[in-house]
Amino acid sequence: MKAKNGLNYESNPKHTPGGQGFRPNAGIEPVNSFELFGESVSVNLKDKIHKSRYTMDNKGNIHRFSPDNRGNYHWSGSTADKIKLNIPN
Repeated sequence: MKAKNGLNYESNPKHTPGGQGFRPNAGIEPVNSFELFGESVSVNLKDKIHKSRYTMDNKGNIHRFSPDNRGNYHWSGSTADKIKLNIPN
């Protein structure tokens, strides 16, 4: 699906409990991940544009979206997860 930012988003079932390929050690994708992705931005890290995109939700949690090899992004963790996302600096 094309998001508000013009990029393609596809949910990854490994982040959805009960989904095919769900991994209990993977973060749980929020129900509003598509809307969050639409607000995501690329980030420069150490003078290089990072491939992942980031956004903040209304509670202040940071969400990461990673690219796949087919031109899509998927949700790939947040600072609100049981296993907290480590934000690079």
